[in-house]
Amino acid sequence: MTMPIGMILASLLMPLLRAYQHELRYIVGSWAICGLMITGIALTLKTLKQSSSLFIVVTFLISLVIGIVLATGKIPLVTYMQKRIVPQQQGKIFSILDTLVQVAIPIGTALYGLMFDYYSAVIIFAGSGLTILLFVFSLIPQFKTESTKKF
Repeated sequence: MTMPIGMILASLLMPLLRAYQHELRYIVGSWAICGLMITGIALTLKTLKQSSSLFIVVTFLISLVIGIVLATGKIPLVTYMQKRIVPQQQGKIFSILDTLVQVAIPIGTALYGLMFDYYSAVIIFAGSGLTILLFVFSLIPQFKTESTKKF
């Protein structure tokens, strides 16, 4: 429930942040924070087993932050893509991306369902968060090169 609230809050605050001036910074930062938060879920599962009320509060806060960073990353990403993709190609490219996301959802659900059958939630969340962080850190040199280009 707190993730959608975070997304709504971030959507309302985004115009104030002037993210259009630093899209790549917001994109990379939001992905990195998302990876950290998912890893934080693993740590919460591992350390707060005894205190269910504290576990709930921390999990709600993590979900709120994930909602905020998802919105603060997606809005600049779409803006960045609209600036870089030729207008005549935007419909095709955005349709392909939307289709890929729709296909990835059931595949991801099945994959994670299987993983939860065989591995602990701590391992799955830690692995997922660290994978996102590795992906983000592998992209940083590309984003630095891209941000220095003039369009």
